[in-house]
Amino acid sequence: MEHPGKLFLTASERNSLKAQHRANRDNRICDKIKAILLIDNGWSYDKVATALLLDVSTIRKYYNIYLEGGSEALLTLHYSGRSPILNNDQLDDVKAYVKESIPSTAKEVMDYTHLISKNHYATRKFSVSRLVNCSRYKAIFSKNSNTANSNSENFS
Repeated sequence: MEHPGKLFLTASERNSLKAQHRANRDNRICDKIKAILLIDNGWSYDKVATALLLDVSTIRKYYNIYLEGGSEALLTLHYSGRSPILNNDQLDDVKAYVKESIPSTAKEVMDYTHLISKNHYATRKFSVSRLVNCSRYKAIFSKNSNTANSNSENFS
């Protein structure tokens, strides 16, 4: 049950962390803040890890980051996404294809993506839902399906 010791934060540091916790909506940052505040209250690394459902090594890491760089270092997230599979021109082509042809299945979009990218990996990783769920696509799709329904009624 090791812990660094009680009350290593000043009152202003503690108040600042509490204010940042209230203002922040990112759970990863809130967990970091809670870990530092609980350690400051004398909790052991094990107890904090159990309470926050994190590994003890993660709690130690948060504490060391705070000691070395303060709250600014603690609250910085160092996550970055990967580079896109399709370049901007290819993505514009896919958007235009969806807008013009109104594909009825995600597979049609995937097949088109494969065709323009010449990259089978892109067809597995490309987020079709990003296109299908965009409001412009929904508006176009609903407009065309209403037109199709009214046309079919005319021929009945």
